[in-house]
Amino acid sequence: MKRLKKEVHEKKILKESATLIYEEITQNLCLAKMTLAMTEITEAAALKENIKKTNDLVGKSIRQLRSIGKTLHEAEKIYDRHKT
Repeated sequence: MKRLKKEVHEKKILKESATLIYEEITQNLCLAKMTLAMTEITEAAALKENIKKTNDLVGKSIRQLRSIGKTLHEAEKIYDRHKT
């Protein structure tokens, strides 16, 4: 019974991580790419604002990826401890 709960928890962690990558991080990076593509080089103020928005989105994505990596690393350590 305990092992079944552990496996369910591990699957939940993987599913949540995959969902976060697919929904939020991919969306942020696509939006950042579109923001850069739509920026008119001749408008300095708009260029500066779009670069800031893009930087914020990329930074958010990096933080989310780090968090997912940490979560998956912790799950791996738990799995390794219970495996033996």
